Amino acid sequence: MLKTNQEYITSGLNLLSESMQWMNYARAWKAGHFSDYFKNSVIVTVSPVVIVTLLCMWTGCALGRVNFPGRKLLVFIFSATMFMPKGYTIIPVYLILKQLGLLNTMPGVILAESSGAHVLLI
Repeated sequence: MLKTNQEYITSGLNLLSESMQWMNYARAWKAGHFSDYFKNSVIVTVSPVVIVTLLCMWTGCALGRVNFPGRKLLVFIFSATMFMPKGYTIIPVYLILKQLGLLNTMPGVILAESSGAHVLLI
């Protein structure tokens, strides 16, 4: 990123640039639309973290404080799903997103990433 075009061609295995071209970052940000990619990355990262944190918090509070029939069985099922490999859930998540019409959309990616953290969301 810090080399000139000529240095990329002629420098060979030299990793360091003779003169640092800091404007390459600004050019990449504008010409390469990195601001859009950065915004999407932040949304796709932060949204599932918030969703998973809230759902786990509410589930843990309900299972820890409320006595109801079948609570121990439900805790066992939740615990057992932690040992299920994520690969087993890829096809069901895809089919659910397809039925909801969320394929190739930002909400679909957020929902898919949120459900991968704990299997029982799907």
